[in-house]
Amino acid sequence: MGADYYKILQVDRNSNDDELKKAYRKLAMKWHPDKNPNNKKESEAKFKRISEAYDVLSDPQKRAIYDQYGEEGLKGQVPPPPSGGVGGGGGPTGFRFNPRSADDIFSEIFGFSSPFGGASPSTGFSRGMFPEEMFGNYRGGGGLGGGDPFGHNVQRKGAAIERMLPCSLEDLYKGTSKKMKISREVNDASGRPTTVEEILTIEIKPGWKKGTKITFPEKGNEQRGVIPSDLVFIVDEKPHNVFKRDGNDLVITQKISLVEALTGYTAQITTLDGRNLTVPINAIISPTYEEVVKGEGMPISKEPSKKGNLRIKFNIKFPSTLTSDQKIGVKRLLKTGNDLVITQKISLVEALTGYTAQITQKISIQKTGNDLVITQKISLIEALTGYTAQIITLDGRNPTVPINAIISPTYEEVVKGEGMPISKEPSKKGNLRIKFNIQFPIRLTSDQKSGMKRLLTS
Repeated sequence: MGADYYKILQVDRNSNDDELKKAYRKLAMKWHPDKNPNNKKESEAKFKRISEAYDVLSDPQKRAIYDQYGEEGLKGQVPPPPSGGVGGGGGPTGFRFNPRSADDIFSEIFGFSSPFGGASPSTGFSRGMFPEEMFGNYRGGGGLGGGDPFGHNVQRKGAAIERMLPCSLEDLYKGTSKKMKISREVNDASGRPTTVEEILTIEIKPGWKKGTKITFPEKGNEQRGVIPSDLVFIVDEKPHNVFKRDGNDLVITQKISLVEALTGYTAQITTLDGRNLTVPINAIISPTYEEVVKGEGMPISKEPSKKGNLRIKFNIKFPSTLTSDQKIGVKRLLKTGNDLVITQKISLVEALTGYTAQITQKISIQKTGNDLVITQKISLIEALTGYTAQIITLDGRNPTVPINAIISPTYEEVVKGEGMPISKEPSKKGNLRIKFNIQFPIRLTSDQKSGMKRLLTS
């Protein structure tokens, strides 16, 4: 059974970078060997284990492999999986675990390479030579600033060098390898700087998200007295012309006609890995309808065998005009199954002796600049055959706005001069913009569907 790095650092499995650093600082100060001179052997072992846990969990690539395969898989100590699976001589996915030293990690977090002025922790110092006050400085998360408590000049690590790594949605769906050529200065045997080139291989794992960081330790320029910077590549997701990503879900929008929305539609979709999906939809497709295909979204990086969902949205194309005969036919076909149902609570006395229902339609008014925007609920019949908007203005007037155009989901009726007064020109006003929430029928009979096909395709 491998080590539980989360338990060692005393963090949960969803901990972020800040939480990991905070946990490491606390435990590193508690178990540093020179903080525990009477129990040095145990403290050295725990200090190294804490450092290793932080090294793995703070690196997205190492953490992803550890979450899937555990410590043995991370270090290449498990047998390779069956043919066709990932794995191999360097551990799962060909990854080779190169642990960082505990001193390097301590230096990165606390700002100096050694609290001993160049000596090794195993050398041993008395309690007085490693004062309690030094550890106290770090409990608040601060750094030491130019040197250590003993006045020694200590090496500092250069700031991380970050570079964006553009990836297509296909790259992040299937996984891929990217090779990056870098140039950097290193010191040769005589101490003189020389420029070298190197090819770095980045293994993109299925399901990685925008913002994922891949760190190559100390791949920056070498300078005297400075630990080379880490080189950090940050995944950047390139826009896709068909799909949008929403967490682990993929979202696609398809254009369909009003006839297809009302009478049935079959979506044909090519997935990111080249498969062809056929998704029959028999429900009425309203402007807000969303068809969900489970398990056809993005791979979940921590659970590669699982995927998010594919969500299909719809852009419904309404006819631009209808003849008077078509409008009459629409009213006839849709006059049932398109009613608005309201439930009200009444007493038995009211049920037996009579009751008057008071119905109030709530209309929200929003201010956009000098314009006022309201949204009205209307039926599909009204959207297709004509609608008259009854408005109550902010000053109590009741303008009537007849609309004879076809009202599509994106249609907006503009009533000029019925918006907010313009402060610098009080005699002028902005506009009133009326938007519409079209209520589609919940269901249609086969006769209604065939009738709508005839009407709207003629």
